[in-house]
Amino acid sequence: MSKTVFVTVGTTEFDSLIQSLTKDSIYKILKSKGYNKLLIQIGRCAFDPSTECSVRGFTVECYRYKPSIADDISDASLVISHA
Repeated sequence: MSKTVFVTVGTTEFDSLIQSLTKDSIYKILKSKGYNKLLIQIGRCAFDPSTECSVRGFTVECYRYKPSIADDISDASLVISHA
């Protein structure tokens, strides 16, 4: 069963959030908690994260915008967003 962490910044720029979450050390922590995918909606961020991941069995995907993120939210086991 897939466990996904979904991160969304909406239409804002929140480079520091994206940068802090796109590191192998974070991927390892998430994997140790049973997650196997990080899906990030990066909005207008100037920082364009790499989706390369050296943690076996863990994937990272990014996109800027979609017409709706409702499915991403409902499919995620954990949602991280700015407040």
